Amino acid sequence: LETTPSRHRTLAGMLLGTSFSVAVVLFAGAGYLVRTWRWLLLAGSAPLLVVMPLAFLVSESPRWLSQQGRGHEAGVILGHAAAKNRVQLSPALTSALRDLQEEVIEKPQRSQTADMTWGKRARAKLHQITAYLRFPALRRIIVATTGIWYLQGILYLGIILNANNFTSNDPYIYVAMSGTMDLIAILIATPLNMRMGRRFIVGGALLVAGVLLLVDLAVPEEFMWIRWVLVMTSLLLIAAVFQVNFMYVPELYPTVIRSRGFALASLAGSFGFLTAPFITDVLAQKTWWAVGATFGSAGILGSLLVPLLPETNNMPLPDTIEDVERRREGIRAAKKGKTREDEAEEMPAIGPAEEA
Repeated sequence: LETTPSRHRTLAGMLLGTSFSVAVVLFAGAGYLVRTWRWLLLAGSAPLLVVMPLAFLVSESPRWLSQQGRGHEAGVILGHAAAKNRVQLSPALTSALRDLQEEVIEKPQRSQTADMTWGKRARAKLHQITAYLRFPALRRIIVATTGIWYLQGILYLGIILNANNFTSNDPYIYVAMSGTMDLIAILIATPLNMRMGRRFIVGGALLVAGVLLLVDLAVPEEFMWIRWVLVMTSLLLIAAVFQVNFMYVPELYPTVIRSRGFALASLAGSFGFLTAPFITDVLAQKTWWAVGATFGSAGILGSLLVPLLPETNNMPLPDTIEDVERRREGIRAAKKGKTREDEAEEMPAIGPAEEA
């Protein structure tokens, strides 16, 4: 995403998820044809041997190279890209690459951690994380993204694991159906994401999914098709949220810690995956409504975290933590300016007699 223009970032980021959806459908077919799990594992893993060499064909991020003091390499990569696209690089771009400097908060870490023991390095990393939390805008992003990813992890895997309560008993059909739902979610969410932005899709989908899962609790058992529609719609919405967040989270973090921020959010999502089986297996044994109530509450809670995040649709990616803080200050200033304009419009006009 760092090398994609802002106007094309949504389309590129969303369509990247279609490969996963198609792979899930193909894996369902492979599972139906290959019934021995060892051969199935080999069939599912073998394509990685073909995909891995492709990583060497992808250029490194020019933003990251510039902040590592490797501006010449970044210029070479941008020059090759400009030549392939038959465009002319702006002279200001070369100057901007030279001006990009690594964050002050990052500089002491490399020199100090070179000869440290493992324990000292761990403490240094912990200190670095606490240093990030000192910045208000970055702190809001860290708290909101980790919370949303944890909750969406619970919902996505939890709905899949709990599917035997309302879907077909054929596992191959169900796996293929889940991949199809993922694909449909991406195709629907992509144009909406381009027009309405990330916050609307993530917040609205989480809220609606949570409400639908709570409504499912009130549907009688004999209306199984209604329950199926409610839960499958919720799965579609959560799949859309997942794909949008794969693009949204990297856009929120600055270049200097973008990979770390995304890794932190992904780790939170993994903890959500770990939590989901306990909800569907352990909590389900306590009372019949516990699973649905937990999933519905998770969706609504996740939607409440979205307002903490700024909109990033068609916005330039931040390079430094200062850029993130300035973005927050700019949003606050814009809101204050809009409020003052509204107040001025609502203020009654003062006539000459009143002025006297």
